[in-house]
Amino acid sequence: MIFKSVGIITKMSKNFGAVLQAFALKTAVEKLGCEARIINYNGAIGNETYQVLKKIDSIQDIKTNILSIKHYNEIKRGSFKFQSFRDRYFSLTDPYICLDDFRKNPPRFDTYIVGSDQVWNPSILFSPVYFLDFGEKNAKKISYAASFGNNYLDSNYFNPISTLLLNLDDISIREKSGIPILHELGYNGKVVLDPTLLLNVQEWRTIEIEYSRLVGHKYILCYFLHVNQEIIHTVEYIKKETGLDVVNIATNVRLPRFGDTILWDVGPEEFVWLIDNAEIVLTSSFHGTVFSFLFQKKFVSFRINCKDSRLYDLLNDLAILDRLVDYPYTDIRINNNPCFINAIDNHNKRKEESLRFLADNLTV
Repeated sequence: MIFKSVGIITKMSKNFGAVLQAFALKTAVEKLGCEARIINYNGAIGNETYQVLKKIDSIQDIKTNILSIKHYNEIKRGSFKFQSFRDRYFSLTDPYICLDDFRKNPPRFDTYIVGSDQVWNPSILFSPVYFLDFGEKNAKKISYAASFGNNYLDSNYFNPISTLLLNLDDISIREKSGIPILHELGYNGKVVLDPTLLLNVQEWRTIEIEYSRLVGHKYILCYFLHVNQEIIHTVEYIKKETGLDVVNIATNVRLPRFGDTILWDVGPEEFVWLIDNAEIVLTSSFHGTVFSFLFQKKFVSFRINCKDSRLYDLLNDLAILDRLVDYPYTDIRINNNPCFINAIDNHNKRKEESLRFLADNLTV
């Protein structure tokens, strides 16, 4: 018997990886024969990312808003594309604002799934909601590809998280580096793929939307969540070596500007198209790396924080760790004929195991 209804709770901030992994997990669950919906909980941090002008709590916020005004219409257009994507694909429940809302009137499903992405990274947001501390008593509760975001957990969170994990019937996480953390908390868990890796290229291409200004162009695509001068110098070097223009997806008005074309209004479907159609991808993003692999691009992943194990674990598992570079990002070479044979074999094996974890928990 397959459970008829599945509620997925995850983080839905204005971030390409966040919304695309939610879409992918919902799609993967539906392919197993279930009815799936995304639970509409965004939290204060997630909601704020959709605003062009931020709430002012400091002088720095004023400076950020001043910088944002210059690109107000483009950033607003980008936010609209994100919201349209959610409305189109997520089958959202009624909105939930806080834990009390969940406990007073919980969304009703046969199975609840928390994940993927950094739902268990307390430095971003800690909430019992992301440990399914609500819902039907007899419902099944699991995590799928939950991430702590780092290879360590602040000791202040050990006791509360250890207690909250009692809510879950089965635990899976995204990074191998999270297994020792689970053991310290007194739990076991399985390592599964990020949901975006559960869909194939053809499935991703069905949602692509062309970014009209770049149709027919050859370009290097840059997608960085953090930027420093070493990264900018490396991008300039690769531009000079290849003769290609640089297209930069802007992620923060306070980051240094670089590139021949800077895009402020990209939506999730356009993001997938931009990677699919790039000649080369340079990124510090986990999901930028995922899509570069899926579309078998020439790419380089830049690790900004050595304590962030996400990129290392992903590329090591795929057997393409040579694509990862650490600071100061020297001796970078773009492989003209990248070989993905071993990576594809590893991916297919892990994909089968990950889908089995879902199927085992969604059937009785």
